[in-house]
Amino acid sequence: MPSHLSRHIASGLISFCIVAVGIGASYLLTQKRKAPAAEAEVAEATVVATEALVPHEEKLHIAVDGSVVPFREVSTSAEVAGRIIFKSPECDAGRFVTAGTRLLQIDPQDYELLALQLTHQLGEADANIEELSAELTNTGKLIELSREDLALQQRELARMANLAVGNVVTESDLDRAKQVELAARNALALLENQLKLQTTRRSRFDASRKLVEAQLEKARLDIARTEVHAVTDGVIVDDLVEEGDYVQKGAPLVMLEDTSSVEVKCSLQMDELYWLWQSQAQSATGERPRAGRYEIPQAPVTVSYRLPQSNVRYEWSGRLSRFDGIGLDEKTRTVPCRVRVDDPLDVKIKLPNQAVAAADTSPGYGPPALVRGMYVDVNIEVNQLGRLVRVPEDAIHPGKAVWIARDGELRIVKPIRLISLVDVPAVDGQLRRCWIADAATSKLLPGDRVITSPLTAAWDGMPIQLGESP
Repeated sequence: MPSHLSRHIASGLISFCIVAVGIGASYLLTQKRKAPAAEAEVAEATVVATEALVPHEEKLHIAVDGSVVPFREVSTSAEVAGRIIFKSPECDAGRFVTAGTRLLQIDPQDYELLALQLTHQLGEADANIEELSAELTNTGKLIELSREDLALQQRELARMANLAVGNVVTESDLDRAKQVELAARNALALLENQLKLQTTRRSRFDASRKLVEAQLEKARLDIARTEVHAVTDGVIVDDLVEEGDYVQKGAPLVMLEDTSSVEVKCSLQMDELYWLWQSQAQSATGERPRAGRYEIPQAPVTVSYRLPQSNVRYEWSGRLSRFDGIGLDEKTRTVPCRVRVDDPLDVKIKLPNQAVAAADTSPGYGPPALVRGMYVDVNIEVNQLGRLVRVPEDAIHPGKAVWIARDGELRIVKPIRLISLVDVPAVDGQLRRCWIADAATSKLLPGDRVITSPLTAAWDGMPIQLGESP
C-alpha cells in the first residue's frame, strides 16, 4: 500500500509540473508578442532626405509630336484642249521648279488659226464702220441742203398765198406751190429717217466689232494658255501626262507643292490648350471679337527632328497658326492644330551633350529642309501665368502623388497637376529631369520640401526626421 500511494503521488506531481510549465511558456510567448508593439510605439522617426520645391519662372514649354504636311498643293489643269507637243525635263515628279518655269506645251495651231480668222473679221468690221461713217456724213450734208430747199419752198408758198389774195395768181398756181413745198418736206423726212437707220446700223456694227474683238482676245488668251507654267516655287509632286497625249479642257496635268512654307499637324490636350488660353487672357487688352474666339492663341514654336543614326537635332522656328477644323477629335479627345513654318530651309543644328563628329554637324549630313512626312517634335512656348514649381522626377509616385515633409510628419499630396518634363542643371553640373507642376491646383505650398528618399512603406502622418538635403 505505501508503494502504491507513493506512485499516485508521484504521478500527480508530474502532471502538476507539466501544467505549470505550459502556463509559464504561454505567459512568456504572450510577453514576446507584445514587445515589438511596445518597441514600435517608442520607435524613432524615420530619417528622410528632402528637397525644396523651386519655382519655375521661365516660359512654359508644351511638348507634343507632329507630322509635316504641305502648306498648299496646286493642281494645274489644262485650260484648253489639244495634244501635248512638248514636255520639259523639269516636269518630272520630284523636280524643284521656280515660278514661271515652262513645263508643258499644248498644240496651239487651232487657236492661232481662229485668232487669224477673227483678225480678218475685225478688219472687215472696221471697214464696214468706216463706210457707214461716210454714209452718215453724206446724209447729214443732204439733210442740210434739204432743209434749205424746204425753207425756200415755204417762202415761195407764202408769196403765192399773198398774191392769191389779190387775185394776181390763180388757185392752180397756189396749189402747185403747195405741192412743191410738200415734196421738199417729204424729201427732208426721208433723209432724216435714213440718218436714224444709219445711226442704228452704226451701233450694231460697233457691237459686232466689240464681239469680234472679245473673241479675238479670247483666242489670243487660249494661245497663251497652251503653254503651262509653274505658278509658284515648289516641287513637282505628280506629273500626269506625257508628250503626245491628248487632253481635254480641265484635265489635271501637274500637281505642284508650294515649298515657300510648310505646316505641322499636331494635337493638344485640353489642359495644354488651357495654358494657351490663360496666356491670351492675360495679354488681351479688351474683349476679343466674335471671330477671334474660334482662333487658336498665337505662340512661338520650335520644330525639331532627329535622324535615327545621329544624336544631332535639327530645329526650325515656327508659330502656332490655327485649329485644324473646329472642336475635338472624337477618337482621341484632343484638339487638332496646325503649326506654320515660314522658312523650311532655315535649319539650325543643336548638338547633344556628348561629343559629336564634325561631319555629323555639317548641313550636308542632315535634312536640308523640312519636308512632308517627317515625324517631328513640337515645342510650344507659353508665357506661364500661374504659380508653377519644379518637382524632381524621382519624387513622383504612382497616382501622381508626392510625399511632403510638414511639421515632422509625412504628408501625401495627390493628385498633382503635372504639365511637362524639363531638364534643369543640378548641383553636380549634370542635367536633372524635373516635372513642372501647377502648385495652385495641386495643394502645394511655398517652402514645401518634397521627400526624395525611397521608403518601403509610407502613410499619411508617418513620423519623419529631416536628414541631409541638397
